[in-house]
Amino acid sequence: MLGKVSGRILMATLASARYLPLVDTERWAYRCLMPTELETQFTELIGSRVSIRLHDPEGGFRDILGHLLTPYTLRNKRGEIIEFSHSEIFVWKRVIEKV
Repeated sequence: MLGKVSGRILMATLASARYLPLVDTERWAYRCLMPTELETQFTELIGSRVSIRLHDPEGGFRDILGHLLTPYTLRNKRGEIIEFSHSEIFVWKRVIEKV
């Protein structure tokens, strides 16, 4: 089960979220089971601004937004360095900077 379409964004059901293939839907990229693919993509995006939605250990999700420093860290607008694991990622996308 890949989820259901709501408007223009694919909304994955919680049960299927961990098994989605890497898919680019309306500029959102869904997590896949291959951490090496994510590492490769994130390595290419170092320095870019990204939005990442993570599975929260207490349940639900949390979002982080900032510039990628490494494939596993980003710096938010307050200058804080946030570490994350690829296994926590539910969905992510590259954010286009405003000019």
